[in-house]
Amino acid sequence: MSIGFTGLTVVGLSAGGGTGAWLSLLAAAAVTAGTLLARGLGRGDLVAASAWHFLIGGALLAAITAVREPAPAIHWTPQFITALLFLSLVGTAAAFLAWFTEATRSRLDLLTAWTLLVPVIGIGVSLFLPGERPPPAAAAGIVLVLTSLWLVLRRPRRGAGKNGGTKDSDAAHRAGR
Repeated sequence: MSIGFTGLTVVGLSAGGGTGAWLSLLAAAAVTAGTLLARGLGRGDLVAASAWHFLIGGALLAAITAVREPAPAIHWTPQFITALLFLSLVGTAAAFLAWFTEATRSRLDLLTAWTLLVPVIGIGVSLFLPGERPPPAAAAGIVLVLTSLWLVLRRPRRGAGKNGGTKDSDAAHRAGR
């Protein structure tokens, strides 16, 4: 995982570092905290946990925006409302609910390794956008991220139980937790 983090750092620095890179690291820390909290809840009410996750984050973002940005001019067209609902319910709430649900059943090292692909996918998509060209050094970061993902996913962990889970997660799965 440290190779992957190094790759993410290379990708961020190749784009100039800046505020976006630091906010990405802060977002990664927030997702990690949320994932660990969801894991601690077990099979509790993940819908409520996800809702609190978004309410707290939304309140913080709204407070920062109120201080730093002018009041937005929103044009509430049917297309805007449809896109907003889709992105809010499917692209965000359902996706995070699925993530937190999987966090209660999977090995977290394997699950979180996939999050390293987010900037790789972003760079890949940018290749198809007009005027967007990732810096050449980003390729080195992508190679490090992909190498890290390959190493994490192919290497069995010491103490792994049946089906590749840890002994604790296998016991929890058998017990229905």
